[in-house]
Amino acid sequence: MLLLTHIICSLLISCLFPSKFYLILIGGVVPDIIDYAFRLKHRSKITHNLLLSTILLVISPYIGIGHLHHLILDVFTIQGVYFGKKRIRIVKARSNDYLANCACILLHLLFLTINL
Repeated sequence: MLLLTHIICSLLISCLFPSKFYLILIGGVVPDIIDYAFRLKHRSKITHNLLLSTILLVISPYIGIGHLHHLILDVFTIQGVYFGKKRIRIVKARSNDYLANCACILLHLLFLTINL
């Protein structure tokens, strides 16, 4: 998904935890920022890994929620995410597919409307 989609969806999810919105937002964008900052391959096995989400959930639950949420969005793309060394992907949409990005945002809005 696009970085903007990760930001919008993280902000929407953080509405469920208003006092911790900044931590969820950090967790939601940090995988792509680390990939870019350290010149790693986008969706590297290090930053886009479910094992890292598990560790983050233990260390900082709200950052872990944001990170896990980022991976849930990326599992719907061609590149998918990793569980250890194994790649996981559900739908093979391109990350820059505007229809897929808009659908994710709309599903988040629907989820938020139902849960608030």
